[in-house]
Amino acid sequence: MISILMPVYNGAMYIDKTIQSVLTNNFKNFEFLIIDDGSTDNTAEIIKSFSDYRIKYYKKQNSGIAETLNFGLKKTSFELVARIDSDDIIKSNRLELQYNYFKHNKTDILGSNAYLIDQNDNVLGKTKFPLTHQQIKKKIENMECPIIHPSVMYKKSKILSVGGYREKYADDYELWLRLIKNSTFENLSNSLLYLRKHSSNLSSSKPNTTQTIIVNSLINYYGYSGADINELKNNFINSKSTLLIKLESTRSFLKRLIFLPLYLKVKFLKKLILIRIK
Repeated sequence: MISILMPVYNGAMYIDKTIQSVLTNNFKNFEFLIIDDGSTDNTAEIIKSFSDYRIKYYKKQNSGIAETLNFGLKKTSFELVARIDSDDIIKSNRLELQYNYFKHNKTDILGSNAYLIDQNDNVLGKTKFPLTHQQIKKKIENMECPIIHPSVMYKKSKILSVGGYREKYADDYELWLRLIKNSTFENLSNSLLYLRKHSSNLSSSKPNTTQTIIVNSLINYYGYSGADINELKNNFINSKSTLLIKLESTRSFLKRLIFLPLYLKVKFLKKLILIRIK
């Protein structure tokens, strides 16, 4: 058995197709948790029009996707959790393929490739992500996200062991960053998801904004502070080759962070002394 976890906020335009793709999947042994994050459109009515006993519907006060996913994780009954978003469509064999892969392989987070579709279900192209843990790890360390969040099936215990989703950060990349050292990541080569791109979710059309969110996640996760914060952000954004956060060298990186405030303080005092001497 698996738990399918889907957050939704004002998803009336596409959620009907999403739910149908789940309920008609080849794999039948699941619970389907739909967490409504305070929708103000007719999302609730559409969800309630489905009478399938596997659907567990929760409506809560609006609080954002990270808190909504954490809320949903606590409600899931099974160790294996499949993520899906309320505007996407899963292929009929997705759940079966991922579940069987977990049965025969030691992995913790399993994604897949995807077809990209527009608001009218037209296929725009498809992804080609790395498949092995080492390839995925390298991408994550270089500030790239080679895992499609709504394509993943993962072990709930792994997600909870690092504190779940964090509300202040980019919900998927920052989570993968915390998991990559002690969890195994893989992608299936199959395209098991129709990933919808439309005006409400086209973050890729604003790469600088997306990258800034990732930078902030990295900086905040490692506790960076100091007067040079803006310069460091620009360095991260302008050149991936200068990315300091390599997980293998975290210790030396953290040392620099620890001593930065002291360095700045000494620099300030030195300048102050020179001014007084003059």
